[in-house]
Amino acid sequence: MGFISVKGVIVMKKIFSSSIVIILFIGLVTMCGCSGSGKDESAVEDAAEKEKLTYVYNEFELNKGNDIVQNSYIKGSDFYYVSYAEPDSDEAWTEWEEKGYTGALHHYKTDSGEDTVLCEVKHGNDIYALYVTEQNQIKYIFKDYEDEVYKLVTILPDGTEVSSVSLTDNLKATLEDADRIEYTKFSHDGQLYFLYFSFEGNKQYIVRCDSDGNVTGSVKVDGDRTINGLFFDNENKLAVETNRMEGLEYACVDFDKGELGEAVTVMNEEGGFRFSNENEGSGAGISSRMYNGIGEVSCYLRDVTGLCSYSTAKQELTYLFDWANTGIIGGFVDNILPLEDGRIFCECWDRGTGRTYGIIEKLEGKKERKVIKCAVLSTESDDRHKLEQSIINYNKSNSDYFVELVSYDKSDSPIDAFAKDVISGNIPDILDISGVDVKSYINKGFFEDLAPYMEKDEVFNKDYYIDGLYDAIAVDGKQYFAVNSFSIDTIAAKASDTEKYKDGWTVYDMIEYFNSKPDGTMLYMNEAKNELFKMLVGPFIDDYIDWGTGKVRFDSDEFRAIVEFCSRFPSNYEIWQDYGEVNKQIHEGKILLNDVSISVQLDSMCMNKALFDEDIRFIGYPTEGKNKACIIPSSSSLAIASSSKEKDAAWDFVKNVITDDLYKNSAISDMFVDEIPSGKKQFDKLARRMSAKEEYTEEDGTVVKPSSGVGSMNDFEYATGSCSEEDINIIRELIKSSIIKNDNSAVLSIVESEINNYFNGSKTLDELVSVLQDRVGKYVNENR
Repeated sequence: MGFISVKGVIVMKKIFSSSIVIILFIGLVTMCGCSGSGKDESAVEDAAEKEKLTYVYNEFELNKGNDIVQNSYIKGSDFYYVSYAEPDSDEAWTEWEEKGYTGALHHYKTDSGEDTVLCEVKHGNDIYALYVTEQNQIKYIFKDYEDEVYKLVTILPDGTEVSSVSLTDNLKATLEDADRIEYTKFSHDGQLYFLYFSFEGNKQYIVRCDSDGNVTGSVKVDGDRTINGLFFDNENKLAVETNRMEGLEYACVDFDKGELGEAVTVMNEEGGFRFSNENEGSGAGISSRMYNGIGEVSCYLRDVTGLCSYSTAKQELTYLFDWANTGIIGGFVDNILPLEDGRIFCECWDRGTGRTYGIIEKLEGKKERKVIKCAVLSTESDDRHKLEQSIINYNKSNSDYFVELVSYDKSDSPIDAFAKDVISGNIPDILDISGVDVKSYINKGFFEDLAPYMEKDEVFNKDYYIDGLYDAIAVDGKQYFAVNSFSIDTIAAKASDTEKYKDGWTVYDMIEYFNSKPDGTMLYMNEAKNELFKMLVGPFIDDYIDWGTGKVRFDSDEFRAIVEFCSRFPSNYEIWQDYGEVNKQIHEGKILLNDVSISVQLDSMCMNKALFDEDIRFIGYPTEGKNKACIIPSSSSLAIASSSKEKDAAWDFVKNVITDDLYKNSAISDMFVDEIPSGKKQFDKLARRMSAKEEYTEEDGTVVKPSSGVGSMNDFEYATGSCSEEDINIIRELIKSSIIKNDNSAVLSIVESEINNYFNGSKTLDELVSVLQDRVGKYVNENR
């Protein structure tokens, strides 16, 4: 991949290899230092392969205990940070407030790992920026909510206050009221810079202050220009990062002229580097994507997958590394700071562990390891991060193999991009199956049958799974993928009203049940033709396809009955707001069914139990096979490519991911874990925690306390505390009567597009069936 520059606009230039005919992804072939200058591409790729494993992230082992890290500053090999402990009671909160919300200022030596608490710091929970002078004085900014002003405070290492300056008063004297300050940064020489908003007239300013907080310059920025962050280039000039549809834009700030300099835009291009500022889910909701420069590097740029450097002098953008290959989750990277010795200081934030810090550095003389590739198709942050963390953990512990994360974030459709790679022969060893049409790939012979591996394995075998799961995820009696965790989709009904169907029901049973009710009865609360069809047919669309022969059966009596039944309902529906009224109508039999997704928190199960006033049966989907539920695998559910040359190593990684105890912590972490674990022992351990009625201690010393809480949907409240043994048994029984959900989105999309022609009256049922037989039949035979 090369880059060309046109009038201050950096454009990514795609270069295609003859071996990858369709498209080339940075996540597949890491490229370093290519500038579009006519370099031999194969040589670039070879160099990239050698460099790929030379960057590593080493996290600081801070002695912060259970404290929350608020802000930090690194000076040479010395790292300073402020932490605070959040009170665990009302009395403790009152005491903490009276003490001024104190935190602790730490001094951590990166070369030795020594961590020393220097002093207490007031307002330690609300510090905007931290700086340490050459004289070792500490400066920090916070908002004093009592006086409603922003303050710059200077203290000595022992906590003695040297000065306290109101930035708000200084701004009033120079500009106008400061309603909000953001992106506060200290330069290398101690000058303070920030963006401040005045809501009066929607005004925003970039402000420069000296080390004492006196305003020394300002630049007004147009109110319609969104600023995402501030950084210093390699000449210590302040630059602003702003939104631009075509890509990423930045401009240096000229305080002498009182204006922003000429803007430079890094263009996004399909298949190229995507400088994303989207919310990263488990991460911090990253906004900034550009960071300080140093040496010949004008600035660094990131997205969720990797890091680039940009040189103004060379007009060159260089891809450095994938985050995951260094041992860090890219979606968690909140800030980077290049150091003079060539290393990169990195700050991360996620909702599970708070703020963490470390150094990314190049390793010399690193032992070469064989590479196996794992493709992740999920773009959902929590799912993706879970698999990334598994890869990172494995790479830290294995000295012979290195798992490379293959990302399809560069494509608008990861599924389509992966399919193109398959066609081109660029097939990864391991694949996350979330969102994949598994039966199609199985029929193409793409997935390895894992049953022989499981039969020989003492740890990960048939008995490892929760009872019933092995059979539920089987396809034609074979195990084509391994499941780490999952959720369950099913349908709930009033128990006292559906005794006749307690062992499962067919489509005809459901229609009979609905027809027996008075006029005006709703099937479920958000009923509409399309939504009902998707609920009844979507998970089972492959039941109408024989991928082995290529035959389809949309002309069956069952399919015709479902379509005719769905056509009886409204074209649109109103989303219910009053769940108290929904509860009443379910109780009175005016609403019959509700769709449910059961995960580890059981929140949906609890809500539905409350909606049905505990008179509930998880009756399941109406199918001939009487399968009550669908298993929805997490993104840590993996398949091995039958074409892999490293199947044993791939199996070792898959086994490691599947058997990793994500539930070993005392609290169920919402950082990665919100699904039901597949392992029998893990599930039993979790079930005991979730149903605990009194405090107990586990073998590893973890203290488990009974949980209690209240959930709400609009104004409807329901208990979410400890679950009952009956709840746990419901999950066990649903698993035993479940099938794997096959996300055949391509076929479903064809069917949905055509079925609207029947729903709106432009086609008869016979015409609809004829078109589906033809269109889906052709698609299946072209793709099997």
